[in-house]
Order: sequence, then structure tokens, then C-alpha cells
Amino acid sequence: MFSIRNLTFVQLSIDRLQLVAVWVTTPASPTPFETINDSARKFDRLRCKYIAAYIETMYLCKRKEQLETLIKWNHASPRDLPSFYDISLRSETNPLGTRYQDSHCKDNLLLPTLGLVSFTKKLVNAALCRILVEAMEKCDGLEKEEKDEFGNIYSCFLRLNCPLENSIWQTQQIRKLLNAGACIEVDSLITAYQFVHLTKEKRLEVNQMSWEEKMLMLRSAVKEGQKLNTSKDELDASKKARKKRKILDTAQTVV
Repeated sequence: MFSIRNLTFVQLSIDRLQLVAVWVTTPASPTPFETINDSARKFDRLRCKYIAAYIETMYLCKRKEQLETLIKWNHASPRDLPSFYDISLRSETNPLGTRYQDSHCKDNLLLPTLGLVSFTKKLVNAALCRILVEAMEKCDGLEKEEKDEFGNIYSCFLRLNCPLENSIWQTQQIRKLLNAGACIEVDSLITAYQFVHLTKEKRLEVNQMSWEEKMLMLRSAVKEGQKLNTSKDELDASKKARKKRKILDTAQTVV
């Protein structure tokens, strides 16, 4: 019959080594985790400050190409940790909302979002809209240039990732946002729509529009933008088809 001593010896034999560790923590204020978070928060705040200054400088210098390059880099970058934590929490509370597995390019920019990536995307998109509207005002009367700028501004509006069918447009939060003129993409699209499709006598000041007037004008602008995108897609498809036929004809000639 094995004694307790023999049983313990078998359990702790060389063939069955066991590691026992005791983690001892002492209360500290602030905790190491809070210290790391504070350091990361200060670093992100400093980065946001310099990025915002760069974007504003590019806007003042009307460097549209640099801003377009910056937004491409933004789309290519992965979701950062603050945004990941925020979306993870929302996916738990709202299963039908954005999932953390989705790309941040699908995030609704009209909703409050966290993270450096979302912050940069919002600023760049707004700066591009301001540049495009100012360029459209200079080419007033030139139909082709106005349509091109309208298409570019509509692309900025699409980056909001918030279709008009979304119920968020009916909330008090968005009403206050539109009445205050804080959504530059919406105001820019309405202004561009008036430049292209309305005469000078029928144009209204966007700042003086009510929420109802803005929504009506916005729906009309989105319809025109969808038509413009459809015609562009058809034109691109026809160009690709002609190029393909040309390549096949060349190959047959060579053979």
C-alpha cells in the first residue's frame, strides 16, 4: 500500500515535472495598465494634432492630389485598436451593425467613431469637399467641368457609408448636425447639385436651408449622382470591350 510520501514522490518524479508560480500584485495608483493607456492616448493626441495641421495646410494650398493619396493610404491601413474596441462593443450591443471583422472603410462616418484612422478619414474627406466646391465656384458656367466636380463631390459623399435609406438620417442627432452645417459632405453635394442643375435665380444658400429642405435637395442630388455613376460604368465597360476587341483583332492579324 502506497503511503502519501510515496504517492507524492511519484507525482513529482523527474518524468512529470510541474511548475508552480504565484503572481503577487500590489495595489498601485495609477495601475501599470492605466499608465500605458495614458501614454498611448497622449501619443495619439499628438499625432492627430500634426495630421490635422498637415491636412489643413494641404487644403489652404489646394493640394488635392496629396489629400487623395492620404485617403488611399488611410483605406489601405488596418483598423487601429481604439476603433477595434469601439466596433467590438457595438457589435455586441447591436448585432446588425458594423462588425469588427469588416474593414474600417465600411464604417458609417456620421456615427461617432474612435481611432486615428477614422479621425484622419473624416478630416481628409471634408477637406477634399471644400477644395472641390471652391473649384466648382470658379468654373461656374462651364458645364463639363461642373459635372466632373459634381461627380468627385458625390464620391466624397459616398465615403460617409450612410445611404439615405438609413434611419439615422431621421434622428435628432443628424437634424442638429445638418442644421448647424457641420456635415460638409452634405452641404457640398447640395451646393454642387445646385450649380449643375439649377439656374442662379433658383439657387438657395445652403446655410439658410432647413433640415427638410436639405433632405429634399440631398435626395435629388443623390439620384443625379447615381445616374452619373451608372453612365460612367457603362462608358468604362464599353471602353474595355473596344480594347478587348482591338487586342483580338491584332492577334488574328498577326496569326
